[in-house]
Amino acid sequence: MTRLRTTLLALLFAVPLLAQRPPLPEPKNGVINGRPALLDWPATLRADGRPGAYLPIAGCEVHVARWDEPEKRTLYPCGAWFAPPNGRYYQWLEQHDTISATYTQLLVTGNGERGQPSTYSMVPAGFIALREGHGLGDDVVVRYIHLTRMWRGFIRTELGSTASTPVRMQQGAVIGAMFDRKSNDAIAFIRKVELPAAKTVRVVAEKPKSGTASVFVELKPPRVAHSEPVSLALQIGDRSYPPDAIVDGYRVYAIWYGVEGRSAKLVATHPTLLYDGPEIALRAGAMSTVRGELKSKPSLKISITLDGKPSLPPMSIDVRRPGTKDYVRRQAITAGEPLRIDALDPEPYRVILNIPPWKFARNVDLSDGADAAVEWQLAPLAISGTVHVGKTPTHARVTFMNEGDEWIETLTDDAGAYATTLWLPRDYIVRVHADGQKAPFTSLISVDDSGTFDFNLPDTHYTARVRSAKDGLAIAGATVMVNNTWESAQHGRENVVQRETTDEHGEAVLPALRSGTIQVAAEAKGFQRSESATYTIDGDSTRTLDITLRPVDATSELHILLPDGAPAANAELLATDAGGDDSLWRGGADADGNVELPKLPSGALLLVRHPRAASALRVWRNEVEQAPLKLAAPQEAVTLRIDRRDTARAARLAMWFENIPVRGIALSFLTWSSAATERDGLWTARNLPRAPLRILAWQKTDPYTIASGAFDALATVSPWPMPPLFVVRAIE
Repeated sequence: MTRLRTTLLALLFAVPLLAQRPPLPEPKNGVINGRPALLDWPATLRADGRPGAYLPIAGCEVHVARWDEPEKRTLYPCGAWFAPPNGRYYQWLEQHDTISATYTQLLVTGNGERGQPSTYSMVPAGFIALREGHGLGDDVVVRYIHLTRMWRGFIRTELGSTASTPVRMQQGAVIGAMFDRKSNDAIAFIRKVELPAAKTVRVVAEKPKSGTASVFVELKPPRVAHSEPVSLALQIGDRSYPPDAIVDGYRVYAIWYGVEGRSAKLVATHPTLLYDGPEIALRAGAMSTVRGELKSKPSLKISITLDGKPSLPPMSIDVRRPGTKDYVRRQAITAGEPLRIDALDPEPYRVILNIPPWKFARNVDLSDGADAAVEWQLAPLAISGTVHVGKTPTHARVTFMNEGDEWIETLTDDAGAYATTLWLPRDYIVRVHADGQKAPFTSLISVDDSGTFDFNLPDTHYTARVRSAKDGLAIAGATVMVNNTWESAQHGRENVVQRETTDEHGEAVLPALRSGTIQVAAEAKGFQRSESATYTIDGDSTRTLDITLRPVDATSELHILLPDGAPAANAELLATDAGGDDSLWRGGADADGNVELPKLPSGALLLVRHPRAASALRVWRNEVEQAPLKLAAPQEAVTLRIDRRDTARAARLAMWFENIPVRGIALSFLTWSSAATERDGLWTARNLPRAPLRILAWQKTDPYTIASGAFDALATVSPWPMPPLFVVRAIE
């Protein structure tokens, strides 16, 4: 026979008699009819939680309850050997006005050569029963649950027909419920009572009041011990309700006496455990029973392999939530020594490998609760080359784009030669700041191995000069957008878009331009955006491009407030066309949250955002805003995973704000993100309104067809509250 002790607490309260064995009855080896037997003895409870001195056994009985039908018990005398039939049982001791502090679980197999004597620590007991005259039969059972975690949520089950007979429970707080014996579902609850020692308390099994529902929860934790208790709550709509009673013992039991709603989500809060069960259907006037398992939170295994034996600085790993810069975990890591990060919440993460000054990122999705692994294969890639402007070698700063728009810099010598080490084979965006050129030259290089990468900058000198169409005065701080397009032998048609800002003279020096074409436009606060103009670039050349901007006529003043009523100082505003693709005007609120609005075409979109509020959208109807615009409170950052057929390509997105679909620059502005996913299909947005999202994702569909609304009916609507990760299927 094998005795199973499921937790450390069980061992504290029921331990084998070793050094101080009491006199044992025959047979002395504890074997009855060839089967090993049990012998249990009562003891006091010491302050440290372990059994103390032995107690007399007069009036002491061992209760052995069947595992699958705990209302059925067999009683044996304490201090005598007994051998129950093979099976699984609960076992505890009762004696006069005491009861063992907890029960143990037994698995009786009949195997073994010797019996097992044990001691149980006894504690004061009270008596509990239903009020007489309840009329219950044996089709129901009544269960009492002790709310002391140290007693491991001691649970006792009684047949309905005998539920008016007082039975022992440890003194202290006790709850209960009545269950249907066939379904094992709760059908009535017993409110929490304080059970005094040696006293009898009679209770009533109640059904929920009209219009409310009750919920009984029983959760089984994993075998890994957890010292910190689990907290539970019911999420109904946007409100959270703690249980009326809860105990985290051998299992977690909780009860809600009366809640309102159609459905609820059970939420468990714990450093290392999670619950991911389905929604609970709430039935007015009835009880809902939830049984499930708590799971260990997922782990992340991170490993780094390294080619060769280069000298590396100390490395570390940051685990961040998408869209944030604060890390959830940070740990040191060494190449060749796998790192395991345990107990992460089930949601997407961005994992950053720090090799100062370099940072490398991977996206990982733990939202399904499964463990995941991330591996970096580092290879020291020695690259070098020369920077030329025209045909002249030139001193320059060569910078490589790092994670988070950071740039890693290396300097050339006076002859334009540079050398550096990269760590991952991939594409790198490079900016070359050559001496004598104000704007950097941008290039994309593919690095698969060590080698030579020269940068040949065209010797062009283009300046954009921005003036007011009204008075011809220079406009300082204007943004000039340059889209340079060219044909390359390796990649075919390529382009690069750069933005430059005008100085106090209204002039912006453009970067070195490749032979091909450029499209140039400008915008500035208080002015309408210019039309895009196209120019041909043919070899090394010099030119000044004149751009005039027409002032906008202020038609009204808008006062913007934050959710707490404070002025939305420095709120950003953007006006776009009805589709959100083209910018019409850009502005900002002053320190008092006031902004002068221009005259916009009817149907234009007016977008407002602030770091401390949810982004807002208004359709311009040529009507003066009289009331202040109060921004709503934002929800937490949201991450979407787009399910795509072509997993190598990003998906483009449209989202509905105020029932208006937006995409392009409008979507990017409102979500503080981009208008497309990353290549792995993840997309993170922040400062969204606290409401369900309506999303449309596509890859190859014609954008004009998307703009026509032909696929609006295929948009996906998220649940509310938003889960940590929401999956959207891209349309084909």
